[in-house]
This record gives sequence, C-alpha cells and structure tokens, in this order.
Amino acid sequence: MIDGPLVQTLDGMPIETIEDVRNRCRKWKTRATELIASIETGASLDTIQQEANTMIETLTNKLEEIAQS
Repeated sequence: MIDGPLVQTLDGMPIETIEDVRNRCRKWKTRATELIASIETGASLDTIQQEANTMIETLTNKLEEIAQS
C-alpha cells in the first residue's frame, strides 16, 4: 500500500497528501505487526481484536476523507 496501487490512486493530489498517506500506512503496518506479536505472546484476543478494529476504522475513515477531498 505504501508505494503501490493505493498511492498511485493519489496522482494529482498535493505531495503533502501523498506523503501523509505513506506515513500513515507505515504507522498502521507497524501497529499491525505489534498486534500480531501480542497474539503470539498470549495477550487477550478481545483486546487485540478491539485495537485492530479501531485501527481499521481509523484507516477507512482517513481514506474516505482523502477520497472525498
């Protein structure tokens, strides 16, 4: 997503928007990796699922916001 099809759909948008999306994708990737590691260390699945859902909702909302701008 960081440098692939998603960013290509941002062609024509300000470079600041493209960089913002790239930075957010990197942060979400890091957070997803952390959540997976939490599963492997035996953390509460309910908590992990709640955090993952929040992350996905935030991602979706931001991408919708960008698409509408």
